[in-house]
Amino acid sequence: MWLCSGVAHDCKRIVIPYTTFDSYKDCSLYGYQHTVDILTKMPEEEIEKWQIHTRFSCIEEKTI
Repeated sequence: MWLCSGVAHDCKRIVIPYTTFDSYKDCSLYGYQHTVDILTKMPEEEIEKWQIHTRFSCIEEKTI
């Protein structure tokens, strides 16, 4: 997951626990909920000042 600033046009990788999912939907919901958790804890002034947002992707991994 990446924490990004629309003002600085930059993203920094943030560490979240490695998790596997049974579906793409579960992964997406996890990413969005994690975003809500992060933004809820940040001061609103900082979010507005830096236009803070997150980026994440759900990538299928092949298992043997």
